[in-house]
Amino acid sequence: MGGRGASSASSRQRERGHVESVFHRDGLGMAEFISKDLGVPMDTADLYVDAMFAWAMDGNWDIRAYQQGKGTSDGLTSKEAKKYAEGLESFISSSPRWNGGVTYRGVNISDVSEYKPGKIIDQKGLSSWSSSLDVAKGFTLPTGGKRGASAQKVIFVSPTQNKGTSINHLSPFGQSGQILPPQDEVLVSSSASYAVGKTQRKDGYLFVYLEET
Repeated sequence: MGGRGASSASSRQRERGHVESVFHRDGLGMAEFISKDLGVPMDTADLYVDAMFAWAMDGNWDIRAYQQGKGTSDGLTSKEAKKYAEGLESFISSSPRWNGGVTYRGVNISDVSEYKPGKIIDQKGLSSWSSSLDVAKGFTLPTGGKRGASAQKVIFVSPTQNKGTSINHLSPFGQSGQILPPQDEVLVSSSASYAVGKTQRKDGYLFVYLEET
């Protein structure tokens, strides 16, 4: 028996795409599933669940703001944002690496001048990607209000996500009683960086093709 450390190391070396939703596994709670799946203690699994809930419920703005060195403003305290950011980063590093193919990230931004071939970029914090292009397109709409309404519909395209993991099986989206459809979500670490390849304008979108560095 390798002990807890060996189990965590084994989890980090595994790869997988999307798997069956936890919500379809009778009698197995989310934290219990994570604990068994990743070989982590229940208190760690509980932190991962709380962090993912905060991320899904608009806490992602504050979590990303914390990682960018900015103040929080969307409901989380700085202490909470720090805890959840660190929890999500730990979850990703302990989870099977994404190997389910191309992922897409839709954003709406005003300045796209930096997206030149060869430019090294990151996503300025933890980021949500999707294996569905249609889902990514839905996130290119202007947000309005205090976050601003920008003009450019941008879709990042990456063939790999070596610092990402699927969280689709842990998401309530698309489950019974939920209005929102499945997001086919892949959560990617703030440490991920990419080289810009080509860009292409098509059907009102700017596609930015990336390669991990």
